Amino acid sequence: MWVIYDHLNNLVSISRLENLSDPTNLFEKEVRDVDMNKYSWNPETLDFVENAKDHLSISPSSFLRMFTIPERISIRDKALTDKVVGDLLDLLHTVDYVDIDDKDTTTGLQYLMSVGCITPSRYQEILSNFN
Repeated sequence: MWVIYDHLNNLVSISRLENLSDPTNLFEKEVRDVDMNKYSWNPETLDFVENAKDHLSISPSSFLRMFTIPERISIRDKALTDKVVGDLLDLLHTVDYVDIDDKDTTTGLQYLMSVGCITPSRYQEILSNFN
C-alpha cells in the first residue's frame, strides 16, 4: 500500500499501486495496511498516527437524566447547604457538554457519592452509561 502526500495542498491519497504523476509536489511512501478509521495522516512526521480516542461526552441535560429523580432532588437539596455540590451544579449549567474523561466530572461524581447523594453502585452505573 502506498501513501501519496501532496505537501502543497495537504492532500493524501492511498493507493495499492505506486503512482507518481507530478513528483515535484508529492511525497510517496510505502506503508503497512492502515485502518483509516483508527489512523490519520500526519504531514509533520509523514506517517500515519493513531487517532485520539473519542471523548465520551453528553449534554448537561442528558447527564442530569442519568440520575434518578430522588438523586436529582437530593443533589439540589444538598447544594443549598454544601458549597461544593452547589459549585458542581453551577459548573454543570455553564458547559455545553459533560466529558467523562474530565477530572472535574469524575471528582464531582465521587464527591456526590461521598456525601450520600448517590450510592457506590449508582456511581459505577453512571460511569458505565458513558460507554
